[in-house]
Amino acid sequence: MYRRPPYSINRTMNKSALQGALDSKTKGNQHFSNGHHNLAILSYEKAIAAISNKRNEPISTDDETKELLGVLFLNKAQALLASKTSSKESFEDALGSTEHAIAVLSGLSSLIYGKYREKALYRRAMSHWNLCQLEIEDKNDRNVIMKHLNASASDIMELMHHNPKNGSASALLKRLDW
Repeated sequence: MYRRPPYSINRTMNKSALQGALDSKTKGNQHFSNGHHNLAILSYEKAIAAISNKRNEPISTDDETKELLGVLFLNKAQALLASKTSSKESFEDALGSTEHAIAVLSGLSSLIYGKYREKALYRRAMSHWNLCQLEIEDKNDRNVIMKHLNASASDIMELMHHNPKNGSASALLKRLDW
């Protein structure tokens, strides 16, 4: 039985834009695998720009483009979290990328969104966790610290509800002391 590839080229979108996004995604994945996280980030940003508007919304309404855009945001978030640049800006960018991914992917069928829910929740939780740690180091406002801590715990609790055996989530939950 013939199955179409997960990101087939859509007639409603410029074929070269979608192909450019797919090529940039592949390059980003290669950079990430080789530990070149900053190059991966740039590749994912290039791919995102090829298939989204200035508000980071997909320029095509088909589910395949939306799914690809969500995956690109998740990949960018992972690269930001893995990069050696552990700055407030990079963690805020990772948080924003996971928020965009969730917004795009949650509009798709529950079957499609379900494939990415755990990654999205975990990466958003890690973004909040890292921001919380930076706020503690900088001795910032307790309310800001608690906001990030509670948001991280909330995401992990939701993730654990869907998959209680997720080891990474369990480890973070222990670090949160929840």
